[in-house]
Amino acid sequence: MRRWPVAILLVTMSSCAHLKGRFKDSLRVPTEKSPQETVSTTPNRLLPILQLTDDTDRIQMKLILLSAFQIIATSGRGTCVCVRENLVLTAAHMISFDENKNPLNADAEMAVFKLQDNGVFVQEVKRVKINLIKFNLQYDLALYAIADPEVRCRPVARTKIRPNSADQYNRFGFSSTWMWNFGTYVGVATLAVNGEMREYDLYSMPSTPGMSGGPVLTNSGELTGIAVIVTEYNHQNVDEAGRLLINRERYVGSVTYDQMNEFLKDIPR
Repeated sequence: MRRWPVAILLVTMSSCAHLKGRFKDSLRVPTEKSPQETVSTTPNRLLPILQLTDDTDRIQMKLILLSAFQIIATSGRGTCVCVRENLVLTAAHMISFDENKNPLNADAEMAVFKLQDNGVFVQEVKRVKINLIKFNLQYDLALYAIADPEVRCRPVARTKIRPNSADQYNRFGFSSTWMWNFGTYVGVATLAVNGEMREYDLYSMPSTPGMSGGPVLTNSGELTGIAVIVTEYNHQNVDEAGRLLINRERYVGSVTYDQMNEFLKDIPR
């Protein structure tokens, strides 16, 4: 399983003015290792998902499974999302590179799933070859083309509205199970990752190995970013009795709205 990149320093914070000062405490780098997962390549593999409550939920889930897929690349497994009928977008850190930052293998696979009738499991029905079209290491984005001309996916529309703290956002992906998380927008952060300074949109959402490269969506189902990183912060406060209180918070970092649209500028919304 591919581990999430981990930010090692918080440098600046913009956006969401009411949050200024919350990030002055030290950034903690997670040290725990992601659990190893074994994934069968047989087409009848079943994955448990959240129990769906009604027919509307089931219809929405079926639509999502036409747009989001598990990607199996040289660096592990993650999630990708359809941005055109034959193109899927994911995180560039799914690819293995040589010392000159050239891809060691431009090919990967994506697993196609369908929802079972009971609404509790998804079943893998096909593995599809995908070919690397382009990538940007600064943005941590990679675009793949579906190799089979008979296979098409359902594109997710990109939002025209920048993320804001007043709205709820969603993301989904594949770990040892199918995951769907909810959270709020925190702001834009500049982080040092692998010795380089990068900007991210931060969201207060749970993080699970395997969801890297998956979409961040508005409540209307439009794409606003790609989840690529996890950060942790220790917030220290002193209560009325003089006791030190430490509150640890974890955030998901997404490719920013502007970065994603710059990378996909040649692809219609």
